[in-house]
Amino acid sequence: MLANQDGDEVFDVTDKESEYVIAWLRIDGTNIDYPVVQGKNNAWFLNRNYKGEFATAGSLFLDYRNSMDFSDNFSIIYGHRMGNGEMFSDIQKFKDGDFFSSHRNGVLKRRGVSHALEIVVYAEIDARNWNVYNVGISRVNDKYSATKEIYDVAIWRRDDGREGCFVLLSTCDGQDKDKRDVLLVRLLGNKDS
Repeated sequence: MLANQDGDEVFDVTDKESEYVIAWLRIDGTNIDYPVVQGKNNAWFLNRNYKGEFATAGSLFLDYRNSMDFSDNFSIIYGHRMGNGEMFSDIQKFKDGDFFSSHRNGVLKRRGVSHALEIVVYAEIDARNWNVYNVGISRVNDKYSATKEIYDVAIWRRDDGREGCFVLLSTCDGQDKDKRDVLLVRLLGNKDS
């Protein structure tokens, strides 16, 4: 079972309706509290919900090149920035320094494993940044290249980003189609849940 922030069991991963769901993502103090899906490409879930049905808001989805168990050094989860505050709209709140300072954590739950998340960077990056969005998924050097690119343009940061496995939460800027608002989060130790 996967559960939302209220502890409500939301998805039984054996249910047909949730066949696409691979995890649940929650960022503390925000409205980010959604299932994460993965498709065969990065376009499938742009306008489909977790059941694969049409939905303007789409879904939060893991890059199709990433391992669905989040074992890669660097993974990317994409989501729309909706005007009504849904999906990844609350990433923009981290632009405020006080909000960034006081909101540090989240949780990524997947089948039987719960990862604590530490938010380490808020940045605005170019959507065509090759080192970030076309990173060689399993090569350690590419993780450092990607995190260095993100740290170099960080608006807010907590550390140097060299240790651990990272997940980039990426959404559109809302004003500039070539810019992305991103949170870089570190996956912390996992435990059976």
